[in-house]
This record gives sequence, structure tokens and C-alpha cells, in this order.
Amino acid sequence: MVRLRIVLRNLLWIGTAGLTIFFVFSTFFQWHRLIELFSHFKLLYLWINLALLLLAITIKQWKITLTLSVLAVLNLHSILIWSINQPQNELNGDSVKLLHANVYFRNHDYDKLSELISNENPDLIMLQEFNFEWQRNLSSLKKTYSHNIEVPRHDSFGIAVYSKRPLITLEERVWGDAGLPSIYAELMLEGIKVSLVSTHPLPPISFEYYTQRNQQIEKIIADMALINQPKIISGDFNLSFWSTQYQRLGLDKYNNTRKGFGTLPSWPVQAPLFYIPIDHILVSDELNYTNTKTGPDIGSDHLPVITEISLKRKEG
Repeated sequence: MVRLRIVLRNLLWIGTAGLTIFFVFSTFFQWHRLIELFSHFKLLYLWINLALLLLAITIKQWKITLTLSVLAVLNLHSILIWSINQPQNELNGDSVKLLHANVYFRNHDYDKLSELISNENPDLIMLQEFNFEWQRNLSSLKKTYSHNIEVPRHDSFGIAVYSKRPLITLEERVWGDAGLPSIYAELMLEGIKVSLVSTHPLPPISFEYYTQRNQQIEKIIADMALINQPKIISGDFNLSFWSTQYQRLGLDKYNNTRKGFGTLPSWPVQAPLFYIPIDHILVSDELNYTNTKTGPDIGSDHLPVITEISLKRKEG
């Protein structure tokens, strides 16, 4: 019994030291892409934190209990801040429901997405990892969503947008040296033109991809800053809001429609313990949003993200 207690205490010290190092570096010192990768897993750290805290209390290691309690509070703050202060955003007049989904290019459960679209009845659908099989199996969408653009590819960077509403502009654009397609569109809300962007940068699995991901996002944010009208930017950014790159690249200049509705992790569906929020719908200050949620499993490794958007009423 004494030996087991010593083993548990040693494991507790090692676990606490490791968790502290991961938390401190991934929160405050993201000077390398590998450290940035660790910044996304706040939910995982919280579960580990709570498990270690329970062990520390059980074997009466009070100094470690204090350390783990402080870490738990800090972790909880970074998570719960996305659930508090739900915006009092009532939809005003004309509004749009937007469904963003990374469908996963090797996914063949086409009916699951079709069922989701039927149930949610969105005005705008933005799809990523859109390949030629998805194009064939979703051809019937065009009857209802008559304004559309499809850019299928054989890899995981095809993209498509479908809209029930007339779109003034609807075109493929390329931002950044990676040469990946994004979509730019414009629609009218109560007589005001609104810009739409759907984009899917590279995952940061190498330094080159990390740099190109950042460049693509940075160029989109810079170009959108030149447009004096409300904006919606949607995509699998391969980046969570816990990364310092989220702020550095200017994504925090937009309102993340998760705010007030929780962290809403969207990937990877097959490993919920490692869930992180990397699929985002961002809106500029001129727009209200409400009813943000993740959709059901559609056979992809990502969950869809759904929200409703309208223009804010001008005071006075």
C-alpha cells in the first residue's frame, strides 16, 4: 500500500509538472508552430487537470492540489468565457441562416448532409473538402439553391457555395501562395451589400504549411479590411481561437459566432477527447448573430457549424 502511494505520488508530480509546462507554453509562449499546436487542446487539458486534481485530493497531496486548482481555474476561464455573456442579438427583419460544413473528401455518407440541409433549411451552404463525387451526389441541391459555385478537386481543398438568395457576386478567388481556392460572394440584406468569404487554409503539419496557412488568412483579412460593408467569413481555418495566431492574423477583429454559445468543438469527430474548435463563422460588427450550434455527425471528421445572421438596427 505504501509502495502504491509512492508510485501514485510520483505519477502525480510528473503529470502536474507536464501539465503546467504545456499550459504555460501553449498559453503564453507560442513562438514555434509545434507549441502552437498544443494551444488548441484546452478541453483535453481540463480533463487531465481534473483527473490529476482528484488523485491529489485522494492521496492528500495538498501543495499539488493547490497548483492543480489554480490551473483548473485558468483552464476553465479560457473555456467558459465562450459560454457566458450570450449576446442579446434578436434577428432584425431580413436574416440568413448559414450552414458551414467540411464534408471530408473521403466521406460517402451523402444522405446525412442532405438530411441535415432538409432539417435546417439554411439560406446559405458553404462546403469544404468538396470533390467530384460530392458534386455528383449533391446535384439536386441546385434546384433549390439556384445561386451556386462549385470548385471540386481530387484532394481535400475543393470548395462550394450554394444559396437560395440572389448573389450579386459569386466567384472563385485565390489568396496566398498555396494556390488554394476560396469563394467570394455578395448578397443583399435590407438593401445593404454584405461580403461573404468561404476559405480552407492548409493544416499546419509542416513549417511550410504553417506559413502558408497564416499567409492565406492574413491576406483575406487585409483584403476584407479594404471593403466598407458588412462581412461574413466562414471556413475550416485549421486554427482555434486559443492560438495567438488567431489574434495576430486579425481574426479577433471579427465576432466569432460561437461567443455566448460555448466553445462548440468541431474536430476530430472520431476522437472526442481531442476535440478542438477550428471551424468558424465570423461576422463584422454591423451584423447580429444568434442560435449558433454544431450540427450532427455527417460522416465527416468535422461537425457542421450553423448560425443565423441579420443586420443590426441603427440606433436613433
